[in-house]
Amino acid sequence: MKRDAGDLDSWRGRRVLVATSEPAHPVANGGIQASAHDLLVGLADVLGADALLLSAAGPGDYPKCRRRLEQLGLACVEEAGELHYRPGPRPGSYGAVLTHASAVADRFEAMLRDWQPELIVAQAAGWRDVVSRSRAAGLPVVHWLHGWLGLFGDMALPEADLLLANSDYTAAQVGERFGLRPLVFEPPVEPGRVRAGRPADAGGAITMINPLPAKGIEIFLALARRFPERRFITVDCWGTAPEIARAIGEQRNIEHLPARETMREVYAQTALLVVPTTDDETFGRVVVEAQLNGIPVLASDRGALPNVVGSGGQVLDVEAALDDWVAAVDALTDPGRYREHSQAALRNAARFDFPESIRHFARLVETVGKP
Repeated sequence: MKRDAGDLDSWRGRRVLVATSEPAHPVANGGIQASAHDLLVGLADVLGADALLLSAAGPGDYPKCRRRLEQLGLACVEEAGELHYRPGPRPGSYGAVLTHASAVADRFEAMLRDWQPELIVAQAAGWRDVVSRSRAAGLPVVHWLHGWLGLFGDMALPEADLLLANSDYTAAQVGERFGLRPLVFEPPVEPGRVRAGRPADAGGAITMINPLPAKGIEIFLALARRFPERRFITVDCWGTAPEIARAIGEQRNIEHLPARETMREVYAQTALLVVPTTDDETFGRVVVEAQLNGIPVLASDRGALPNVVGSGGQVLDVEAALDDWVAAVDALTDPGRYREHSQAALRNAARFDFPESIRHFARLVETVGKP
C-alpha cells in the first residue's frame, strides 16, 4: 500500500518492523536497546503506527530472557517456541517477538512474507542480514547506526535505502572511515520511563552507569576516594568484571546496584551524573536521561559527549588531572549554585523533545521506498 510519508497522519496503522539478532529491551540493558525501545514507543504512541520488534537470544540466554520478562510482569505468550509480549508503557504500544538466534533469519523472512511491513529498521547485531533480505524482498529498509564498529570487516556493505547515524560525531566518523554520508537521527528519550518523581538536591549521590574501564571507572573510583564523606552509586549495565566489582566493594561510600529496567529510582537519589568515558562515546543517552531530571552532568570530552552535555553540566579533557575532576564535582554540587546547574540541565534536555524526535524520524524517512 502506497502512503504519503510526508503526511504524519499517514503513519497511523503503518506497519514498521525493527529487527535485530540480539536480545532487546527490557531483557537486555544498554543505550542501543533503550533507544530502540523508545523509538518503537514513539512510533506507536506518537504516530499511531503498528510497530513490531523482532529480537533473538542464544540457547543459554533464552530461558533467562523469559524469566526476566515474567519478573517485570510482562505477560508472555509462547508460540512455536518463541515469546510474544508487549513491552510498551501501555497496552496499545508496540508488540515484540523474541525468537532463538538459530531461527532469526527464517523468522524474519516469515514476517516479511506474512506481516508485510511497510518499513523495516535494521540496527545493532544482524543488521547486514536484515538489510540484505529486505532489499531482496523489495521492501524499504533503514539502517540506524549507533556507532561505526558494526561496519568493520572484509564483507561488502549492503546498502539500505537510508542510513541514519545516532549523532553528528558518528556521522563524521562513518564519512571519514567509509565514505558514507548518513543523516543524523539522535536517539529519542521517552521522559516517562526515566523521570523521577522527586529528584535529589545537591547533597544527593554522585552516580556512574556501566562501570567498565572504557566508561572511566578508574576516574570514578578516584573521585570516591577523594570524597569519602559523600555517597556514590554505580549501576551495572553490561555486567561488571570481578576485579572491578572488588575494587568498587573496597570503597565503603560506593553502593553498587544491579542493572534495572528503569533508572527512575536511581535518578531520584542522584545529585550529579559522572560520565568519564575514556573511549569514544557515539551519543551518551544517560546524559539526556539525567538532565531530564534536572541532574547536571560531568563528562569527558570523548566522542559526542560535549554536544550532548551542552550547557547542562561540564566537560573535561579525559586526560585532565584528578584535581580538575574534583574541582568540577565541587562546583556542580555547590549548594549555593545547585539550583542554577539543575535548571541549566533541564533547559539542555529540552533540546531532545521526545514527540518532536519521533516526528523528525518520520520526516527523515519520508522518501524511503518512493520511486
